[in-house]
Order: sequence, then structure tokens, then C-alpha cells
Amino acid sequence: MRKILVILLLIAGCYQVMADDNYTYLVFQKGDGTKQSVTAMGATITFNGDEATVVNGSESATFTLSELSSMFFSTTAETTAISELTATNDVEVEVYSASGMYVGKFSNIETLKDKLQGGVYIVKQNGKTTKIAVR
Repeated sequence: MRKILVILLLIAGCYQVMADDNYTYLVFQKGDGTKQSVTAMGATITFNGDEATVVNGSESATFTLSELSSMFFSTTAETTAISELTATNDVEVEVYSASGMYVGKFSNIETLKDKLQGGVYIVKQNGKTTKIAVR
């Protein structure tokens, strides 16, 4: 049922892009919050099983339909990424929830992953701030 709904939304969205040139990007958002943008004009979407592939000239992206939470058109590219942190045993990390609440300090990344519940967190390590997903 969800697959049919996503397909219908994709088809309806393509008609909207043809009607309004202001929306230059097609944004796909996954359940974990990551976003990937593709130029909408001239894009074609093909479905194969549980995957959707978007192609626009030299640009292409493939998405698993069950992982998508939404798809929408935007005037700006809205690409985000959640990256893996490298384990550094001698550096403390500070952790905040996605809403910005302080969670605590951990001695290293491995301790952090073992102690936290599943979710998205903001981690400060070595003067860098990164988002992580704990599963």
C-alpha cells in the first residue's frame, strides 16, 4: 500500500513540476532524516521492484521505496548526510539530542553507541560537530 502511495505521489509531483518552473529540485527524504536533492527539470523516474531511480542527464539517484518518508519539490537543494564518526579512544565526545538537549559526555565513540537509545544525535568531537544515527 505504501509503495502505491509513493508511486502516486511521484506521478502527481511530476505534473506539478511541469506546471511551475520555480521548483527546480526534487527532494527525497528518508526515515532517518537524510535528504537528497535531484534537479527536477527533465528528470525521469523509473521503478524496479522496491527501488525508484531518478535520472536527469548525468545526474542519477536510486532510492529504496520502503526507506522514503517523503518526497517534495523545493526551490533550493536540500541535501543532508549523516556520517559515521571514526573511533578515537583518547578523545571525549559531548552528545546532544536532535532537539538540542545535552545528553552527556562519553569517553569514546564505542561507549557512546553502547549507551544511547536508537535515534539521531549531535556529537561534538575534536572541535567538529557531526550528526550520527544510533540504531
